[in-house]
Amino acid sequence: MVVLGVRADLYEQLSSRPQLRPALEDAPLIVGPLSATQLREAIVNPALDVGLELENGLVDVLLGDLGVVAGPGTDAPVRYEAGRLPFLAHALRGTWRERHGSTMTVEGYRKTGGIRHAIATTADKIFAGLNKRDRLLAKAVFLRLIKVSGDSDPTRRRLPQAELTGSFAQPPAATAVMNAFVDARLLTRQQDTVQITHDVLLHSWPELEQWLEEDPTGHLTRQEVEEAATAWDRGGREPSRLYRGDALRTALEWATDTAGERPEARYRFELSSTGAQFLDASRRHEQRTRKIRRATVVSLALLVVIASIAGLLAWRTSVANERQLHTQGSHMLGRASRDEAEPVRSLQLALAAWHNDNGTQEAYEALFRQYLAMGSVDHIDHDVAGGTKLPGWTFSADGGTAAMASRTAGGGTRLVVQTGLLGPAPSSRTIAEGSVGSFAISRDGKTIAFVGPSGSLNLWTGGGDPRPFTPAGATAPYRTMADSLRISPDNRYLLLWARPRAELNPKWPTPLAVVDLTARRVVYERHDDLPPGFDATFGAGSDTFVEVAPAPSTPVFTEPQPLPGAVIRIATGEKIRGLPAGALPAENGATVVTCDLHGTVHVVAVATGADKYVIPSFPCPDPVLDRSGRYLFGFDGSTADPYRAGIAVDLVTRKHYLFRAPAIPEQTAFVATAAPDHNGDLLIRRQAGKSVLTLRAPEVPDSTVDGGRPDPTGRYALRAAGERHELVDLADGAVLGAHSGDFTSAAFTADGNHVVAVRGAEIAVFDTPYFTPRRTIRLPAAASPCVSGESTLLTPQDRELALVCGPFLHRWDAGTGAALGEPVPFGTKPDVVLVRPGHPHEVVTVQADVLRIRDVERRLVVKTVPLGFAVAEGTSSSAVIDTAGAKIAILSPEGGPAVWDLESGARIAGPVPVPGHLVAFGRGDTVLAEGWPDVTAWDFARGFVSTVRITSDPSVAGSLRVEGDTLVVDTRTAPFAVTLNPDTWFAELCRAVGRPLAAEEITKVSPGALTDLPCA
Repeated sequence: MVVLGVRADLYEQLSSRPQLRPALEDAPLIVGPLSATQLREAIVNPALDVGLELENGLVDVLLGDLGVVAGPGTDAPVRYEAGRLPFLAHALRGTWRERHGSTMTVEGYRKTGGIRHAIATTADKIFAGLNKRDRLLAKAVFLRLIKVSGDSDPTRRRLPQAELTGSFAQPPAATAVMNAFVDARLLTRQQDTVQITHDVLLHSWPELEQWLEEDPTGHLTRQEVEEAATAWDRGGREPSRLYRGDALRTALEWATDTAGERPEARYRFELSSTGAQFLDASRRHEQRTRKIRRATVVSLALLVVIASIAGLLAWRTSVANERQLHTQGSHMLGRASRDEAEPVRSLQLALAAWHNDNGTQEAYEALFRQYLAMGSVDHIDHDVAGGTKLPGWTFSADGGTAAMASRTAGGGTRLVVQTGLLGPAPSSRTIAEGSVGSFAISRDGKTIAFVGPSGSLNLWTGGGDPRPFTPAGATAPYRTMADSLRISPDNRYLLLWARPRAELNPKWPTPLAVVDLTARRVVYERHDDLPPGFDATFGAGSDTFVEVAPAPSTPVFTEPQPLPGAVIRIATGEKIRGLPAGALPAENGATVVTCDLHGTVHVVAVATGADKYVIPSFPCPDPVLDRSGRYLFGFDGSTADPYRAGIAVDLVTRKHYLFRAPAIPEQTAFVATAAPDHNGDLLIRRQAGKSVLTLRAPEVPDSTVDGGRPDPTGRYALRAAGERHELVDLADGAVLGAHSGDFTSAAFTADGNHVVAVRGAEIAVFDTPYFTPRRTIRLPAAASPCVSGESTLLTPQDRELALVCGPFLHRWDAGTGAALGEPVPFGTKPDVVLVRPGHPHEVVTVQADVLRIRDVERRLVVKTVPLGFAVAEGTSSSAVIDTAGAKIAILSPEGGPAVWDLESGARIAGPVPVPGHLVAFGRGDTVLAEGWPDVTAWDFARGFVSTVRITSDPSVAGSLRVEGDTLVVDTRTAPFAVTLNPDTWFAELCRAVGRPLAAEEITKVSPGALTDLPCA
C-alpha cells in the first residue's frame, strides 16, 4: 500500500497529471483544519513534555497572530489562512531560543518577529552573519534548491547533498553555509538529500524573493541547463545530447559573469558540477565543430570566391539595369504624360513617371503640370457609361441624377441614367441604345426626353422603359429637327429646336416648338430661321420661355442697342419684353446673365428686364452657367491653356468660390453642374473624356485681392488700383483704407504694423489696419537720388526701414521717425541690395562682379565674394535669398542664375540657362523663375530645369511670389496658392485618382519599369 500525502495548495497541480489523477479520485481522505482545542494542545503539550512552561497569554497571542476564527464550540473547526502552521512552528522554535529560563514568554515571541515575520527574521539573521563570499554561496545554494517555471510560482526541489555542495570550488565552505540554514530549520537534510524546509520560505523571505525576481530569464536558463545536463549524464554523455547553436549561445551568455570574468566564473556558483561539465563539453564540441566547418569552408574558398565575384558582378549589373530601366521609364512616362491629350490618362502617366524615378526632369515637370491643372480635383469617377467616351452628359439641378450618352463598340450610342449620385451607392441603367440623338433631363431628375432611333421623340419618367411619341398638331417633320431639348420646371412642357442644316429641304423652315407632354400636342411653333448660337429655356412659371441670341462679334457702341433676346408667352406667342444680346438663360428661368465690356456681370430679372444685382470685376467675356442655372463660372486665361483659374458665384447667396479647371480636349465650353457639400465648399462635376471629374472649390471673399502683396504676418495686402494704393483685409477682402499719390516704392515693415512709402523727397509712414497716416520723414540731402526714383526700400526687422539712395543706405525707426545712425556708405551705387533673413542688421549688396555681406549696425563688411560675372543690372529680381539667409541666387547677364553659399562664399551651382526673372527659392534645392506665361523650377542639386505653363493671362505676368512652401499666383480672379512639395502633389493626386493604372495606361510603360503600380 502506498499512502500519498498532499497539501491542499498543491492538489490542483497534481490533478493536472494524468498518471496521478486516478489515485486522487480513489476515495481521498481530506484532513481538515485543527479545532481550537487541538491547536492549544499542539502548542502546550510538546512544551510540557520537555519540562517547559508557557507564560500566561502566550497561547492567546499565538492564536490571534495565526488569525484563528473559532466556530461554535471549542471542538468545532476553526478558520485560519492556509499554509500558516509552518509559520507557527517556526515562531515557537524561535520563542524557545528566546526563553527566560524554562519559561517561553510573550517578550521572547515578540523578538522572533511574530508568526508573520519569524521565518524571515531567522533567515536574515543567519544571512547577515555571513561574509561576502558565503553570501554568494548561500544565494547559489537556495537557487539550486528552487524550481522555476514561466507560467507558475516557483517550488522547492530536492537535491543530493553531494551534488549540491560538491560542485563548488570549495565544497567545505558550501557545506558550512548549508549547515547554518539546516540548524535554523530553514533547510532540511534527510539521509543524503537536502531541500528547503517549507514552501512558505519562498514567499516570506524578501531576500530570496528578490533573488528570484532579479533575473527570471536567467533562472529558467540555468534550470534548463541542469535538466539537459541530467539527460546527458544519464544517456552516457553522448555528444549528440550536447548544446549547440542558439541554445549554447544563450547558456554561455547567461554563464558569463557580468563583471567581465571568464565564462566559468558564474556557473561555478549557480550550476551543479554536472551542469558545469555539460556546458564545458558543449562549448568544446562547438569549437571542434567550428574548426572542422572552417576547414571545409577554406577548402572551397577559391571556388566560392570565383563564383561570388561573378555573382556580385551579375547582381550589380542587374541592380544597375533595373535602376536604369526605372529611370528610362520615368523619362518616357513623363514625355507621354506631356503629349497625352486625355486628362485622366495624362495624370496617371505623370504619377507613374514619378513613381518610377522621382529624380528625373520629365517626372518633375509632368507632376508639377498635373498638379497645376488637376489640383482642384477632389475625386474622379472613372470609365463612366461602360468605359467609352461621352459625347453628351447632363445633370439634374441638384446633381443627384445624370443622363449620359456614350459610344458603343458598334459605333452607335447608348443613353445611360445614373441615380443616387449624392448617396453612398449610386446606380446606373441603360434606357436606350442604338441611335440616340440629343437629350434633356428635368430639374428634378425624374424625366428624361431624348431623340431615339429614326428621329423619334421619347420620354422616360423612371422605373419602366422610355415611351416614344409623335406630338399632334405639328406642321414640320420633328423627327429631323430636335437638336436641342429643354424640359420645363414643372415637367409639363418640352422645348425643342433645330439648327439650320444643308441636308434639309430648303423650303422647310427651321422650326422651334413647345410640346405639351401631358396632351402630347404642339402648343407653340416658330418658323423663322434661328441664328447660330441661339439658346432658350423656360421661364420660372413654365408659362413663358426665354430665347436669347449671341452677342455680336464686333461691339456696337451706338444707342439705342437692339435687344434680340425675348420673353415669349407660350399660350399666345406674345413677345413680352426684349433681352440683351449674349445673355445666358438660367435654368430656373427667372434670370438671365450678361457681361459687359467693362467686366461687370448683370443678373437680369426676366419678369422685369431690370438688373437684380451686378457683380463687378468678373472675368468676362465668356461667363458660363452650370446646369442648375444657380452658379456662374468665369475664367482667366484662354481655352488653349492647360488649366484656367476659375471663380464660381452663387447667384442666390452671392458667395464666391475659387478653383482650377483643367483643359478638356474637344470642350471649348465649360459644361458642369455644381452643388455645395457639408463643409461649405462647392463641388463641381464635369466630364473629362471617359470620366467625370469632381472639382472642390473653397469659398473666398467676394471682394478678391488682385495683385496685392501681403504683409509678413499675413493679415493685410497692399495693392495698386490706378493711382490709388489700397490696404486690404485678407480675411474678408474688405478695403481698410486708400491713399492717392505717386509712390515710388512701398512696403510693410517686418512686424506688419506700418506701411512705408517713398513719395517724392519724403517717406510716408502709415499705421495698419486702417492705412492711417502716422508721420512723414524728410529725406536728407544725401538722399537726393531718391527724389528721382533711384531708390530701394527695405524693411529688415521689426519696425526698422531702410532706404538705399545712390551710394548710401539710410535707416529710420518707422514707429518714432528717428534716424538709426549715420548713413552707411557703399562707395558706389549697388546693383542689388537685399536684406539677409535670419541675420539681424545684415544686408547683401552686389556691385559689378563682387558680392558683399554688410553689417549696417556696425558699419563693416562681413564677407566679400567675387562672383566671376557682373549681375544683370537694374531689377530687384536679379537676385534672391532663401528664407534662412544661407544661399543666394544671382542672375548673370546671359540670363542664367548661379547659386552661392553665403556662409562659405562658395559657388554651389550654375549659371544655367533659366528663362525669365528670379522669383524665390522653392522647396529644397530649387530656384523658381518666371518668364510669362511659364514658371521654371531649377533643381540645382540634381541639375535639371523644368518649365511649366502658368497661364496666358497677361495680367498675371510679374505677380508670382513664394510664401513659405507655397507658390502664390495673383490672377484677375483671385490669388491662388500651390504647394511646392512634390510628395504632396503625388499624394493628393493619387487620392483624387483613386485607382492604379488601367490596362491601356500600362501599355505606355516600358516592360519591367513598374515593379508595383502607383496609387495601388
